[in-house]
Amino acid sequence: NNITGSAGVVLNLANGWELRSNLGTAWRAPHINELFSEGLHHGSAAIEEGADDLISEKAVKWISSLEKSTTRYRLDLSAYYNLINDYIYLRPEDVALTIRGAFPLFRYTQTDAHFIGVDADLTYSLADNLEWTNRLSLIRATDRENDSPLINIPTNRLESGLTFKFKESIFKEP
Repeated sequence: NNITGSAGVVLNLANGWELRSNLGTAWRAPHINELFSEGLHHGSAAIEEGADDLISEKAVKWISSLEKSTTRYRLDLSAYYNLINDYIYLRPEDVALTIRGAFPLFRYTQTDAHFIGVDADLTYSLADNLEWTNRLSLIRATDRENDSPLINIPTNRLESGLTFKFKESIFKEP
């Protein structure tokens, strides 16, 4: 049994800026494979071992964003902090030798963790039919019990691109 909930606020600031902030709690029970896996996972070519003593993850997440939209651009800056107790993950442990060969061995385990990150999105209209989009995502995830980074966390990411929108009349049949 666990409790979930959230509370948030939206503030309209000067010059068209908007600030949003939310604090929430959540929980997640262990999946069946996290509890009872025992052997070779053919999709990942690794041996996975479950742990039937895993308990539910419990999390508190805070996220805030600052947004502004005009006729020329749209900007969204977000920062978040996620504190997860009893975080469930696959920890690399060893190499297991089987009659099929050697495979990395992973065990499902739990730790207390925190995730901290920043996301930024900017779309700028260069012309009526041409937009420049930019996205940035930075994340750090830490095992608080061992003061070390968590594995299998997405890397930092930067994207930039141009979008050209054709006029409808080009594709209409005569």
